[in-house]
Amino acid sequence: MKSFLLLLFISIPCLLGAQSWYDKSQKGQKKESFVITMEGDTISGLLEFDAPYKMAKRISFLHKDSEEIQKYRASDIKGFGIYGKAWVSKEIRIPYLDVLGGTTRKVHLFLLPLIEKGPIQLYLHYINETFISEHGEYIPAYSYVLFKDETYVYMRGDDDWLYNNKIWALLNDSEDIITGIQSEEYVWDDLITLVKRYNYFKSKEKKE
Repeated sequence: MKSFLLLLFISIPCLLGAQSWYDKSQKGQKKESFVITMEGDTISGLLEFDAPYKMAKRISFLHKDSEEIQKYRASDIKGFGIYGKAWVSKEIRIPYLDVLGGTTRKVHLFLLPLIEKGPIQLYLHYINETFISEHGEYIPAYSYVLFKDETYVYMRGDDDWLYNNKIWALLNDSEDIITGIQSEEYVWDDLITLVKRYNYFKSKEKKE
């Protein structure tokens, strides 16, 4: 990793990586979990683990004092928790390329796992389960969704050509980040580290 990022790893704890929590063999098993209702109440129970792209749309949840499994969509709950991660109901517009080469956007509500919180909140939107890792394993394909106040950016895996413009609009109020972006080359997998660095220095600025 780039030398100018080392301070970040020393100064703040690193969250789990985008895929490190995922175990396909757990599919169908019930895991201790909770849901947050639209009223803000927390309900404990068991969540039936499924492929992440399916849980982004709907979860199957067994209440602690019930024997009947309930189905929840992103419009039914504020979120849920599993494996130490919070999945939050968020409304996003996903860009699709149409047949004429233009871009259309459709609004959807999804349950998205929160990877990094702070001045910029970083979520993952799981798309499908067709990506094969270098070890020959199937792991979920995902996009990044970055929120800063009411502004958000949706970053697909093929969005490298938009990387600088999209990310620059969110991060350019940090002199440290500007210097880092100008002096280093970033690739897709550096985005989580970049957001962590931004949040660390923006939080430090507030304390000063």
